[in-house]
Amino acid sequence: MILPTALHRFVLALLVVVALATACGSSGDDVSTPGDSDPTPTTVVDPGDTLPPPTPGGGPDVAAPGLVGPDWVVVDEAPGIVDASPIPVDSLTVDPDGVTVTAAFTIGVEPCTLRRVSARQTADAVEVLVESGIGKDAATITCPALAELVEVSFQLAEPIGNRELISVGGTTDNGPVRGPVDPDGMLDPAYVDSYIGLEYGAAEAKAKADGVEIRIAREDDDFFALTEDFRGNRVNVEIDDGIITALENW
Repeated sequence: MILPTALHRFVLALLVVVALATACGSSGDDVSTPGDSDPTPTTVVDPGDTLPPPTPGGGPDVAAPGLVGPDWVVVDEAPGIVDASPIPVDSLTVDPDGVTVTAAFTIGVEPCTLRRVSARQTADAVEVLVESGIGKDAATITCPALAELVEVSFQLAEPIGNRELISVGGTTDNGPVRGPVDPDGMLDPAYVDSYIGLEYGAAEAKAKADGVEIRIAREDDDFFALTEDFRGNRVNVEIDDGIITALENW
């Protein structure tokens, strides 16, 4: 082991004094730049260069003409709507220009009952969803038992061509029949038969996807009273042990 001698201690003390004197006596002009001694200077990054832009809130924007494409777009919405649910349309039409779609539907009056209309285009169809909701202040006001016919028009990004025009919420008796129908306005018999053998949950999901209304006429030994109004896009099913065994289209 090497022990420090008095000379060693003197030299060390002298070096400390010199170092302190150098540090205290230097001016701002003598500060070294990163390029003089540090080959990898630190770069300060603006957070705006690395963080994604903020996502705007408030839900989807109301579409301007020509913006209805493959994703759902709100084309008409009453401010303050809550508890919205799909409703049927009275009619769904396309103008001769092939891009202007008009949905007509019956709904309660504002400010108690509010509406929202959304649309999207797919390769096979143009889908329109009309929803009815309540105003956020409806509970505090007197709401008249009135309804009115409302028409909402919007434009497609591409002409409809031969694609089907579909109301996701269904149609009233006066409106066009939706779903896979034959020229007489009834569901294709082969399509109706495709429900046979399905579990009811699968049949219900299939009907919803195809825009078909489904009702249970019988489940095992229980028979259900049905309204006798006719709808071409509706099936009335009979269920045994959870499986569709028979159905009628009316």
